[in-house]
Amino acid sequence: MTLTRRRLLASSFAAAGTLPLSRVAHGQVAHRITVLHMNDFHSRHEAVDGRAMSCGASRADCFGGSARLATAIRAQRAAAEGDGRAVLLLDAGDQFQGSLFFTAHRGMAELAVMHELGTDAMAVGNHEFDMGPAVLGAFAAAARFPVLSANVDASDEPLLAGRLRPYAVLERAGLPVGLVPGHEDNIKLTYPEDLVRLERLLLPPMMPRVGTGFDVHVLEAGRPLILCGVAVPHERGLAGHSDADVGLHALCDAIYGALAEGDIGRHFPPTEATWKDADSARFLVHAAGRIAARGGRLANADVTLICERPKIAPHAAAMEARIAALMGVEPGVVSVKATTTERLGFAGRGEGIAAQAVATVLLPG
Repeated sequence: MTLTRRRLLASSFAAAGTLPLSRVAHGQVAHRITVLHMNDFHSRHEAVDGRAMSCGASRADCFGGSARLATAIRAQRAAAEGDGRAVLLLDAGDQFQGSLFFTAHRGMAELAVMHELGTDAMAVGNHEFDMGPAVLGAFAAAARFPVLSANVDASDEPLLAGRLRPYAVLERAGLPVGLVPGHEDNIKLTYPEDLVRLERLLLPPMMPRVGTGFDVHVLEAGRPLILCGVAVPHERGLAGHSDADVGLHALCDAIYGALAEGDIGRHFPPTEATWKDADSARFLVHAAGRIAARGGRLANADVTLICERPKIAPHAAAMEARIAALMGVEPGVVSVKATTTERLGFAGRGEGIAAQAVATVLLPG
């Protein structure tokens, strides 16, 4: 027998309380049902005296027993129904334990008492499953009241199929009941991580796109050195049409490549005077805007500066923070590092600085 959890279809009932079902969708009618909640009376099948010994019901010092319980319950019913209230006697289950009556009769003695008391419905408890489906199935088949199980689905068990019902109390109250197919995507929001799961379901699937970029500029005297948006003290700066920030230029090319939107020269032609000595931060802001316009987001940006001097490590954190701020992302998705060419080539001779970059962009699939 497979037992699976199912969403509760009705609220729990308070012991001997009144359950208001207000503002029902159809007709806006308020229903009031008085519930006499019986629980764990399996030890009260017969009257006992003060020493918990069996005794005849006629003795004055006896109390309990099914006959006395039935009398008390009838009095409660009469009082409630006299006020015009509907009354349900609900048993909360766990009858299949703790008495010689159950050991000998496998629930039939309990069922006889429940019939005598006028039980309207019973909700199965944990112990109703102790003896397996055969005992519970026989009990439910013989019961003259519905046996409720709102949180257990036993429909695949032949001995229980159709005998455990999740909503019989509502039917008895005359309320319409409909079943709606469930789905695992109908998430119950309880913990913060549930919001993350919900976001994954509501947002379109994101596909990773990777682009690479490379740039190089010559060093010359009389110009400031701007690398990854940060002014770096040095005796020479990079020459170019704009501020010649090789780090940002390489990163822009990587982003445009991931978007399949060409390179930086397509968006900011070096032949246009508008971009003469322009701050390359404007270019990166534009590239970030293109990601947003496509409904995507930057997953990672990795920039490598290639030079002998100046030393990049003291400025790397500031460069990462500057790039993150320009793109509106967390600093943790941006990496800036440096390497040398072991004094080989133009970078090794100090003639210029090169940069390469990789950008991973997530776009709606």
